[in-house]
Amino acid sequence: MSVCIAPVHAEVWQGTGQVVSGPGTGAAVSLTVDYDGQKLKALSGPPLEGSQVRIDQQGDVLELTIFRGNQVVKYRLKRVAPGGETPKGNPQEQSRRPSPAARIFSPNSG
Repeated sequence: MSVCIAPVHAEVWQGTGQVVSGPGTGAAVSLTVDYDGQKLKALSGPPLEGSQVRIDQQGDVLELTIFRGNQVVKYRLKRVAPGGETPKGNPQEQSRRPSPAARIFSPNSG
Protein backbone atom coordinates (compact mmCIF):
# COMPACT_ATOMS: atom_id res chain seq x y z
CA MET A 1 0.00 0.00 0.00
CA SER A 2 1.39 3.37 -0.96
CA VAL A 3 0.37 6.80 0.21
CA CYS A 4 0.58 9.83 -2.03
CA ILE A 5 0.64 13.22 -0.37
CA ALA A 6 0.07 16.26 -2.58
CA PRO A 7 2.30 19.24 -1.77
CA VAL A 8 0.69 22.30 -0.24
CA HIS A 9 0.75 25.17 -2.70
CA ALA A 10 1.71 28.60 -1.45
CA GLU A 11 -0.59 31.53 -2.00
CA VAL A 12 0.14 35.19 -2.64
CA TRP A 13 -0.99 37.67 0.01
CA GLN A 14 -0.77 41.45 -0.34
CA GLY A 15 -1.52 44.49 1.79
CA THR A 16 -0.19 47.29 3.92
CA GLY A 17 1.09 47.64 7.41
CA GLN A 18 2.11 50.28 9.86
CA VAL A 19 5.25 50.68 11.91
CA VAL A 20 3.87 50.68 15.46
CA SER A 21 7.15 51.11 17.35
CA GLY A 22 10.82 51.75 16.76
CA PRO A 23 12.42 53.56 13.82
CA GLY A 24 9.84 54.94 11.39
CA THR A 25 6.90 54.79 13.82
CA GLY A 26 3.67 55.72 12.02
CA ALA A 27 4.95 54.95 8.53
CA ALA A 28 2.85 52.83 6.17
CA VAL A 29 4.58 49.91 4.46
CA SER A 30 3.37 47.63 1.62
CA LEU A 31 4.13 43.92 1.59
CA THR A 32 3.47 40.99 -0.75
CA VAL A 33 4.29 37.49 0.51
CA ASP A 34 4.09 33.88 -0.59
CA TYR A 35 2.70 31.72 2.24
CA ASP A 36 1.79 28.01 2.27
CA GLY A 37 0.79 27.62 5.91
CA GLN A 38 4.37 26.71 6.89
CA LYS A 39 6.83 28.87 4.95
CA LEU A 40 6.67 32.62 4.46
CA LYS A 41 8.63 34.44 1.75
CA ALA A 42 8.57 38.16 0.90
CA LEU A 43 7.93 38.82 -2.80
CA SER A 44 8.00 42.62 -2.49
CA GLY A 45 8.44 45.02 0.39
CA PRO A 46 10.85 44.72 3.30
CA PRO A 47 12.79 41.45 3.62
CA LEU A 48 11.70 39.08 6.39
CA GLU A 49 15.04 37.38 7.00
CA GLY A 50 16.41 38.14 10.44
CA SER A 51 12.94 38.97 11.76
CA GLN A 52 10.60 37.17 14.06
CA VAL A 53 7.08 36.96 12.61
CA ARG A 54 3.76 36.30 14.34
CA ILE A 55 1.16 34.93 11.91
CA ASP A 56 -2.59 34.78 12.43
CA GLN A 57 -4.68 33.56 9.47
CA GLN A 58 -8.42 34.15 9.57
CA GLY A 59 -9.90 32.89 6.28
CA ASP A 60 -8.82 35.26 3.50
CA VAL A 61 -7.00 37.63 5.88
CA LEU A 62 -3.42 37.11 7.04
CA GLU A 63 -2.26 39.27 9.94
CA LEU A 64 1.49 39.52 10.40
CA THR A 65 3.37 41.19 13.22
CA ILE A 66 7.04 41.52 12.36
CA PHE A 67 9.62 42.06 15.09
CA ARG A 68 13.04 43.24 13.91
CA GLY A 69 15.28 44.58 16.65
CA ASN A 70 13.32 47.33 18.40
CA GLN A 71 10.98 47.87 15.42
CA VAL A 72 7.49 46.32 15.25
CA VAL A 73 5.36 46.40 12.08
CA LYS A 74 1.77 45.11 11.90
CA TYR A 75 0.35 44.03 8.52
CA ARG A 76 -3.11 43.02 7.35
CA LEU A 77 -2.81 41.10 4.08
CA LYS A 78 -5.47 39.65 1.79
CA ARG A 79 -5.20 36.58 -0.41
CA VAL A 80 -4.80 37.72 -4.02
CA ALA A 81 -3.62 34.65 -5.97
CA PRO A 82 -2.53 31.04 -5.65
CA GLY A 83 1.25 30.66 -5.41
CA GLY A 84 3.20 31.01 -8.63
CA GLU A 85 0.63 33.34 -10.18
CA THR A 86 0.88 37.09 -10.55
CA PRO A 87 -1.48 38.89 -8.16
CA LYS A 88 -4.52 40.12 -10.12
CA GLY A 89 -6.73 41.46 -7.36
CA ASN A 90 -9.21 39.49 -5.30
CA PRO A 91 -10.57 36.48 -7.21
CA GLN A 92 -14.28 35.85 -6.62
CA GLU A 93 -13.71 32.15 -5.94
CA GLN A 94 -11.12 31.55 -3.25
CA SER A 95 -10.29 28.37 -1.38
CA ARG A 96 -10.98 28.33 2.34
CA ARG A 97 -8.87 26.67 5.00
CA PRO A 98 -9.46 26.38 8.72
CA SER A 99 -7.61 29.13 10.55
CA PRO A 100 -4.56 27.80 12.40
CA ALA A 101 -3.67 29.21 15.79
CA ALA A 102 -1.41 32.23 15.68
CA ARG A 103 2.24 31.27 15.75
CA ILE A 104 5.64 32.90 15.81
CA PHE A 105 8.56 31.80 13.69
CA SER A 106 11.73 33.13 12.12
CA PRO A 107 11.73 32.93 8.29
CA ASN A 108 14.67 31.14 6.73
CA SER A 109 16.60 32.90 4.02
CA GLY A 110 16.20 31.48 0.53
